[in-house]
Amino acid sequence: MMKRSHKKKTHIKPSFMTWRLNDVAYVARYHWVPCVFALGLLFFMAVEYTLFMIPSSSPPFDLGFIATRHLHRVLSSSPALNTLLAALNTVFVLMQTVYILWTFLIEGRPRSTIATVFMFTCRGILGYSTQLPLPQEFLGSGADFPVGNVSFFLFYSGHVAGSVIASLDMRRMQRSRLAWTFDILNVLQTIRLLGTRGHYTIDLAVGVGAGILFDFLAGKYVDSQCKTSAVNFNGHHIASKTGLPLWLLGFAADRLRADMNRLLSLLFHQGVLDEQFLQLQQLQDESSPNFVSEVVNIYFHESERLLMNLRSILCLRALEVLEHEYCYLKNKLHELFQV
Repeated sequence: MMKRSHKKKTHIKPSFMTWRLNDVAYVARYHWVPCVFALGLLFFMAVEYTLFMIPSSSPPFDLGFIATRHLHRVLSSSPALNTLLAALNTVFVLMQTVYILWTFLIEGRPRSTIATVFMFTCRGILGYSTQLPLPQEFLGSGADFPVGNVSFFLFYSGHVAGSVIASLDMRRMQRSRLAWTFDILNVLQTIRLLGTRGHYTIDLAVGVGAGILFDFLAGKYVDSQCKTSAVNFNGHHIASKTGLPLWLLGFAADRLRADMNRLLSLLFHQGVLDEQFLQLQQLQDESSPNFVSEVVNIYFHESERLLMNLRSILCLRALEVLEHEYCYLKNKLHELFQV
């Protein structure tokens, strides 16, 4: 007699049915940031559904314009002050431009430049797609950038986004003071743009988000390009021959580290390196990232001087053996540091 097999059915409870009061209290205590945003969602849903729409015949409502109405009165009554602030703002834009180009052309780090190119291209697309009207109380100046404000896209602020991109790069490079300086100048720039009605509040807010977003995307792009191809380590250092940044050569960062670790293991196995090399590595940190390489270079420099002195003391045959060992060690360590 065949027995009928019965499969046990599993019932999955919805997640919220397993919650307890203690769980809710835990979330409110340790995850209060998303809770605040959840309350913000409910609040602005109530505001949106009870709000009176702005008539098409009326100028746009902008909270930033209301907050800077006193500054607007001062600037409108003093054209000289408006021109001075516009000139200072233009200097700040030039500071952003010089720093971003410096990171690429001098330091060989393209992330900020790529982020800026991405950002301004997207700004052009969006700015042309939806062309907002110029605020009625706009205060232009011949010293402003673009010069004279002949025409420009309102959405979104390239001034603010460019400053954010530069500031993020400064923080990555541990240039904290310079980053804070740019942030403070960016806040002053934002107040001035609102006071002159050069941008709506939404243009400036989205400018901050655009700077963060395109810096992140540029970082992803550079990382992806570093993983597209392998590196040939057969005694050739491509970057030193071409002078191009590593990302342009398609250096695979993960494979680079793996090959370096294999070479280190081989040198330890052959007796070229010992525990003293590990001690040197422990002394290397972010404040002196090239410490090991500098110590090895000093060793080779001093060794060449000492070998020249030993030439007059030791017999030629013994010296040939010593020079052979020296050249062998030098080639192995050069190969390591080229990796």
